[in-house]
Amino acid sequence: TSETERVMKEAKGFLNFEGGDMGEGVGPRYCPSLEMKVKRFPDRTHVVWLEPEGLDTDVVYPNGLSNTLDEPDQIEMLRTIPGLENAKMLRPGYGVEYDYVDPRELRWTLETKRVGGLFFAGQINGTTGYEEAAAQGL
Repeated sequence: TSETERVMKEAKGFLNFEGGDMGEGVGPRYCPSLEMKVKRFPDRTHVVWLEPEGLDTDVVYPNGLSNTLDEPDQIEMLRTIPGLENAKMLRPGYGVEYDYVDPRELRWTLETKRVGGLFFAGQINGTTGYEEAAAQGL
């Protein structure tokens, strides 16, 4: 909402995590935070999915709210979302940036060429899907 955007832009920690000169992620596997989406696409709607944490709990995960605001600002921002006005935050959100190892630095066994006996598997190899990343470790 416009109120959500206002709260985020006025927050002390707005864009306190994003790298680069203009708050733009610089990694190869960059997942933009909600702050970056608000900065890049002002006045646009950003989808939030409320995902149940399990079958026998009332806890839901608000997917789409990855951010690095300070905890009090996160609570204020959360309560501007329709339907979440009375929500209780159990754990604050956090921002994510990924790094990777150049695949040309790996042997076919996934052992690094630079450090013998060190093997990599998963997203650090630049794999995009969780399933594909997990399969590398088998």
